[in-house]
Amino acid sequence: TNSNKDKQNIIITASWGLGEAVVSSLVTPDTWKIERPSNENLSCENLNILTKIIGSKNIMHIYDSDGKVSLHQVEIEKRQIKCLSKKDIKKLIKISIEIENYFSCPQDIEFAIENN
Repeated sequence: TNSNKDKQNIIITASWGLGEAVVSSLVTPDTWKIERPSNENLSCENLNILTKIIGSKNIMHIYDSDGKVSLHQVEIEKRQIKCLSKKDIKKLIKISIEIENYFSCPQDIEFAIENN
């Protein structure tokens, strides 16, 4: 999540696998721009999603069985489907606002979700 430039909105970018492909700009990630909910609405029941872009996400970095990171092609069927559910997005927004409140300023946060 990244909300440190735009204090009215929260931006979430996501891709399959580890975050290296997003950070290194090797993929076009899925991107959501969401109006920041108030602290009173941290349940995020009524999210105002301003934009949703499903990226191509054609490659991903994953850990191999020996613990090394390697680059793999994303299955064609997965490339054009979103990699986060609405439940995931709500959770990430809630956590990011809690972290921002703790530090008293917006934060750039990297996250990972494994096996739901």
